[in-house]
Amino acid sequence: MANKYIPSLHTLPTEYIYRILDFLDPRDILLSVQDVSTRLNTIIHTYHRYQILNRLRYPHFNTKLILTLQLLYRNKTITTLVITQREFTLEEANRLAVLLKINQTITSLHLHHYEVNREGMYHFADALKINKTITALKFFHWRLDSETAHYLADALRVSQILITLYLYYTSIGDKGVCHIADALKINKTLTTLYLLGNRIGNVGTRSLADALKTLVTLNLKHNEIGDEGAMDLADALKINQTLLSLDLRYNKIDDAGGCDLGNALKMNQTLQTMLIRENSISYLRKRTIRFLLNINQIMSKLQPQSNQIDKISVSQLINSWETTLTLNAGNRKHRIAGDDEVRYIASIMKPNNTVKILDLCDSQITNVGIRLVCDIIKKLKSINSLILNNNRIGAQGVHYLTNALITNQTITVLDLGQNQIRDDGAFHLAEFLKINQIITKLNLSRNQISDKGAHCLADALKINQTLVSLDLSLNRIGDEGERDFADALTINKTFVTLNLQNNRLSTEEVFQLHNVPNITQATTRLDLRRRNIDDNQIYFLANVLKSNHVKEDLRTLNLACNQIGDVGVSDVCDILKIFKTTDTLLLDKNWIGNEGIQHLANLLKTNHTITTLNIGENKIGDESAEYFAVALKMNQTITKLDLRLNHITNTGLQHISEALKINHTITALYLQENGNRQLQHGKDQHGKMSTE
Repeated sequence: MANKYIPSLHTLPTEYIYRILDFLDPRDILLSVQDVSTRLNTIIHTYHRYQILNRLRYPHFNTKLILTLQLLYRNKTITTLVITQREFTLEEANRLAVLLKINQTITSLHLHHYEVNREGMYHFADALKINKTITALKFFHWRLDSETAHYLADALRVSQILITLYLYYTSIGDKGVCHIADALKINKTLTTLYLLGNRIGNVGTRSLADALKTLVTLNLKHNEIGDEGAMDLADALKINQTLLSLDLRYNKIDDAGGCDLGNALKMNQTLQTMLIRENSISYLRKRTIRFLLNINQIMSKLQPQSNQIDKISVSQLINSWETTLTLNAGNRKHRIAGDDEVRYIASIMKPNNTVKILDLCDSQITNVGIRLVCDIIKKLKSINSLILNNNRIGAQGVHYLTNALITNQTITVLDLGQNQIRDDGAFHLAEFLKINQIITKLNLSRNQISDKGAHCLADALKINQTLVSLDLSLNRIGDEGERDFADALTINKTFVTLNLQNNRLSTEEVFQLHNVPNITQATTRLDLRRRNIDDNQIYFLANVLKSNHVKEDLRTLNLACNQIGDVGVSDVCDILKIFKTTDTLLLDKNWIGNEGIQHLANLLKTNHTITTLNIGENKIGDESAEYFAVALKMNQTITKLDLRLNHITNTGLQHISEALKINHTITALYLQENGNRQLQHGKDQHGKMSTE
């Protein structure tokens, strides 16, 4: 009898072994299969699930720590090793030290809840001096003393690879921190240092303050730092140019220390984050610190980070900078609140060619502060928008501003809404507008401007040919001021948008030019949906379109979702007589009834351009349907007619059906949800009316 073949891992094809490995956790492969045989080692090192195993946490299996460390000696995939246990024996510390000396892949080592003797820590620190891969070392709840901290500090002096060091609740105290700080004076690579919960007081803080030259992030949360320590940190910050983030929460800093930190930030323009909650610092001091940090963050975006840029083109560099300088965005606690803070911004602002928008809304700027704003504007060479909404600027401040803007050739948008300009300020603005040829949009809403101020502004519009939008809503303008603007608009042919909502007009028949978009000779689509346009405004719209000399190539007129009634439809028809190429008219969701439809039907009898008409959801009944039927018998261009959601019954449908026997151009007719609430009609390929 022939010998029976018994399969073996030494003889199985590699693909079969791959399939077996598919049933194992990659960590099982590392801890149980690796080093079984030379052939298996070769196979698992080419197995894709093993190759992507880059993080190992111990204890996760019932494998002893010593064996786990030994298995990692030759491993080439693990980059993060997390070890958690209560006691670290000397032998285990020695094995970990050996691993750090020979392993070439682990870059991050996390050690949790350990108690290790001094000899074990000595071997561990000695291995760090040789290691060439560890960039992040994190100790969590280790029991270290000043001597073991000294060993760690010795490793920092030698290591040129470590970037991040976490010492969470290790109780190293002031002495231990002094050792670390001394090492940082020599170390050139460490940028992130976390020292949470280490009982650090003023002595340790003084040592750290002298060693901040490479640190970018320093976390001192939950320590015992007082005003003296805060003063030492503040002195260091005055000359430091590297630290970006400092966490001082849950310490013992009072107002004196807060004052020192605030004064330091006036000199330091690098630090962007300082956390100071849960100290004894007053709200005023905290607010000042937050403000200064906010300015630092903004200023950092306005300057190229040359030390972090290698080869980059000028265009790429410019595109990477901030183009909107918003000084009061986000949480109100971070907002500018007064002229003094604007003065500080003006003093540190450098000439800049990239900022396009300066936003100083909600800043409590007065007439004094506006002079400082003018100084800032002079340094922003490319600014095109100035936002000063909701401040305390009066007529005198407007006078300062307009004098400064006389020579400005870039600002096109000026927002002065919700200030205290009144009529005197409107006068200064009007005189400015008579000579300014740059500004196109001006917001003066909520400024207590009356007819007197409106008269000045209207006179300016007779001369100014560049302003296209003026918002005067929520002022005190009455009928006299309205008439002044009406007269001005008969002369000014370039102005487009005037908002006079919520003023003191005796009637609601206001020239609400804010409903009209910027119409130019290139306009082919006019979208006026949801603008609350009524019959009176449609009349005015027709006059605007005539006065703007728009070429006769407007293709689409969208007036859906407004308040247009029968009288307004007559004006719509007048508009369509101006534009000989309009092919789409949208009037759905208005208040149009039978009389208005009669005007529209009369237009369709002679119109040869409209192909799409939507008049759904109005007040159209059977009488209107009859008007349409007569028009459809004569019209040979319209192809789509939408009459949905009206009040047409079967009687009206009969009129339309008769018209479709003659009309051969309609391809889509929509009638669902009318009086009968059941029909949607169209024509089939033979031109017959069908119901869907």
